[in-house]
Amino acid sequence: MRNVRGIGGTIRTCGDDGTQSPVLELRLGADFKSLKLTIGQDQSSQNSVDTATVQFVGNGKQLDSQRLSFYKPITLTENLSGIVALQIRVLLDNDSNCVAPATVVLTGVSISA
Repeated sequence: MRNVRGIGGTIRTCGDDGTQSPVLELRLGADFKSLKLTIGQDQSSQNSVDTATVQFVGNGKQLDSQRLSFYKPITLTENLSGIVALQIRVLLDNDSNCVAPATVVLTGVSISA
């Protein structure tokens, strides 16, 4: 038996500017050094050619942005030095192949002090 733990969210629109897509906000109080996680699109997504973008926004400024392809989860490590609040945003790219909704899952989340 395996324990699988993750956090999922559904993206309902293509080409969102970040105001309608799921956001996970971590209140860190500038007490942590790094975040590591794996993120990918779930099998329940409507279209296997959709791409999504994950954005890391710390203290109101974009720190990093990475693209996600269907069935290709990626592992990311982010520097959290001096970060009080971190937002993780996931957006569906606005291209001719986009078919919302899509579900994105974060797993293997670890935060180092």
